Order: sequence, then structure tokens, then C-alpha cells
Amino acid sequence: MKKQQSKLVLRALVALLLVFVTLLTAACGGKGGKTPVATTAPQTEGNGPTASANPLETVEVRNFDRDIMVLSAGYTNGWMVQGVDYENTVAGEPIAEVVYKRTLAFEEKYNTTVFSTGTDSNSVYKALEASVRMNAADYDLVLPHPTDGLATMMLSGWFTDLNTVETIDLTGAWYNQSQIENYTSNNKLYIATSDIIVQGQSFIALVYNRALMAKYNFETDVKTLVEEKKWTMEALDEMLTVTESSSTGEEEQVYGLAFNYASIGRWMYAMGETILQRGTDGSFTAGCKNNKMLSIARSLDKLLNSHGDAVVLSKAYSTQLAASDVWKAFSAGNALFLTWDIGGCYNYLRELSFNVGYAPLPLHDDKQNDYYINCAAGLFAIPTTAYSLEESGLMFEFMSRYSYVNLRPVFFETILGGRLSEFPEDYAMLEFLHNHKSWDFGYTLDEDAAYLDCLIKPVVENKTPDSVSIQLSALRKVMTEILEQANGIQ
Repeated sequence: MKKQQSKLVLRALVALLLVFVTLLTAACGGKGGKTPVATTAPQTEGNGPTASANPLETVEVRNFDRDIMVLSAGYTNGWMVQGVDYENTVAGEPIAEVVYKRTLAFEEKYNTTVFSTGTDSNSVYKALEASVRMNAADYDLVLPHPTDGLATMMLSGWFTDLNTVETIDLTGAWYNQSQIENYTSNNKLYIATSDIIVQGQSFIALVYNRALMAKYNFETDVKTLVEEKKWTMEALDEMLTVTESSSTGEEEQVYGLAFNYASIGRWMYAMGETILQRGTDGSFTAGCKNNKMLSIARSLDKLLNSHGDAVVLSKAYSTQLAASDVWKAFSAGNALFLTWDIGGCYNYLRELSFNVGYAPLPLHDDKQNDYYINCAAGLFAIPTTAYSLEESGLMFEFMSRYSYVNLRPVFFETILGGRLSEFPEDYAMLEFLHNHKSWDFGYTLDEDAAYLDCLIKPVVENKTPDSVSIQLSALRKVMTEILEQANGIQ
């Protein structure tokens, strides 16, 4: 009973803390001093709404008097709960309740019924291709897979330039401004993400075992290192050095780091490198510069290959995570750190029998200005053949605003703040991670993950980090194609 009461009290305190931080940030901004670990929903400048305004009060209302069809790449249950037994399926699940009520609110306000079709990325591509070829108004909104076929769909002219849809306010705080900026080319934006799918925006970060962290009694805790921007590859490497001799004789092996190298490209992003960059004239230029990538490869090599049995590696994608060696080591309580898809697979963490903490992937060094958490999921588009571009835009706008007002706070308070930890500082750190998500158009255009995986062979397989230069040389043609696509958007 005491434990349950303490959880209720903590949840109430966290909710109050969120309100306080929101008001404080709106009043004071966030410049100077330490990196704030507790932040609020990203705010906009200029004509965007203020934190105190309710954006649902100003959204345009129309009488659709027709059905709406969304083409979705297997995310149907994740972003739209519909046609279910509410009492037995949705009631009592905070996220599902909000998503369910969001659809009902949209249907009621606009006199429409929403339907969703599509099972995977391939079905989206084929269905939309057929629809565009026949010039049929089959779909009002599209939620494609972040990489599979997305570049082809954009470059083939299947999507509407969202800048031309008057019912969408892209300056709104409910849209990710990093994504909008980085996916805009020649003043065209064909796809955008918003708080509609805040609970499914995948990103990689570090999870640590609190009991092991206390056991080693490091001189400075991770939270302080992050705040002071001293959470670097060197700082993490020093912690792994301490764990190297932690298991001797017949004791069970304790790992300093359980590293899933399927996500190794996200470490490149964390250390400040991107596949595409912006030139002085606003056009895209090549990222993944040889000198920077060489330095990154050497840092990763030192982290992964110089600590012997203190590091366990395995490669596992989302559907394979539960059976991976890295998850087995961490979930058994035998690993200090774990690289994990917190944005998309937090449900695994809720099942752990011990307390954990969270941290971003580390800075490259103390010269790096900020943390970068690469994200690519949850992108929506409007087909050029949509029945009404304005009505499709209104659906995207209304659901985005509704999610900003109702879904985002529930997500942070119940999923992040209430289910992944009992420690308020973890809630703040998880919110910090979400608010530091960044986007790279090159990630989407790199459909074969040639650059995303370019560190695996030199660092993990061959343990020859300097050979990354050879890898990059072999990828020159790929980069040329990516640049042509990014700058050739019409």
C-alpha cells in the first residue's frame, strides 16, 4: 500500500513539475548556463502559438460529410485506436484512451468517419503507386515507413508540398521544427512529423543499471555529466575501464556496455555528423566528412574493442531485440549500460526487475556544443491525388494540435514519467531526450543504409577503424546520388 501511495504522490508531483517548468520556460527562455535536463514541448518563434494558448480553440472547422481514408505502413494500431471494445481494450490505458478520443473528436467536429488501411511499408508503396497512376482520390493521408520507398515516393511527385496547404500551420509547436527544416529543399516540404505519433518516434539512447552504477561509485554521476556537457565518449570510456576487472574467478560476467551495433549509425549522429549538411546558399552538401568519420570510428573502436570482456556486442533490429545477447545481459542485471531503442521499445524496460536510469549517447568531445538524438519515424504526407488537400491538411492539423494538448503530456506523465522509472530525474532526462531529437534528410534518402551502416565493417567486424576512409571512398557514387535527389526536389 505504501508503495502504491508513493507512486501516486510521485505522479502528482511530476505533473506539477511539468506545469511549473512549462511556465518557467515560457517566461525565461532557456539560454546560457548548464544544459537544462528538464524541458518542455518545443516552442516556436514568430507567429507560432504560445505555451498558454489552447491551439484547439483556433483550428478551422468544416463539414466534411464523407469518409476519410489513411494509408498506413503497419502503424495503424500505434497511432489510431479505432473500432475496438472501449471498456475491455482501451479503458485504463492512458495513451490508448487519448488516441481513441482523438479520433472520435475529429470525426465529431468534422462530420466524418476515419478508416485506415495498409499493413507494411511495401503495401503503402504499391497502393499509392496504383492510386496515383489511376489519378484516384483513394487516400487522404499517408503514413509511410521512414525509409522503405519513401525517397522514391517523394521524388516521383506523389506527395503534396505541405507549404502550399493553407490549412496547415507548420510553425506550430506540435510540429518538429528540426524535421521541417532538414527535410525542406527548394522551399518544398513533402513530409512532416508531429505529436500525432510522439509515442512511436524511435530514437537510440543509453539505459543504465542503477544498482551497478551505485556499486562502482563513480566520481561524478551521469546526470551531472550530461548537465555540464561533460558526458563525452571519453567519460563513458573511463566508466568502462572501471568495469573491466569487475568479474573474476567464478563470478558471473558483468559487462560495462551491452552494445547493439544495428544502431551504430546513431552514434555517428550523436557525435555531430550527418549524411547531409546545409551549404551557405541553403542547398545540401555532403556530410560524413572523412576526417570527422575517421575520428568517430577511432572513438568507437576504443570504446568497443579496448575493454575486453567488459563489452558484449550483438546486432538486433526491433523485432529481434528481446532475444538478443545485449538484452539478455542487461535484463539479467549483468550490464551497466545498454544501447536501446527507448523511443519505440520502452515496453521492454517496463518489465525489468531493477531500477534504471537514462542518458543520451555521449558527445564526441568537450568541444561539441549540444546533444543530437537522431530520429526518423512518424512522417506523414498528403497524396497529390487526395480528394481535398485542404481537408487532408485539416485532419493533419487538428490531430497534431489535439496530440500536443492531450497526448504529449499524457505520454510524458504516464509512460515516461510513471512507468519507466520511479525517479523524477529520469522523467526529466527522458523528456530531455525527446526534446533533443534531430532529423537528417540524408537518413531518409539513404534507403540502403549505406552510410548508416558504414561503421560496422571497420569498427565491429574488422576492428580496423582507419579503414572507414576506404568505405567512404567506395560510397562516393552513393553520396552523389543522394545529393542529386535532395537538391533536385521539384
